[in-house]
Amino acid sequence: MTTGQRAKLRQKIKEWRAVAEPVGPQHVLWETIFDAEALLVGRATFRTKDEILAMAEHSH
Repeated sequence: MTTGQRAKLRQKIKEWRAVAEPVGPQHVLWETIFDAEALLVGRATFRTKDEILAMAEHSH
C-alpha cells in the first residue's frame, strides 16, 4: 500500500466513524471501519485490500 493510499484510508476511517458513531453498533459501516483499521496495522481482514481501498476511493 502506498503512502497516499494509507493517508486516504485514514481520512475515510475518520469520515466513516463520524457517520457510524451517532447511529451505534448496528450501522453497516462498522464492518468497513474495522477492516480498514486492520489493514492499516497488518491484521487479517474479511475483505481484500483492493476491496477496502476501492471503498475508500469511491465512497462519499
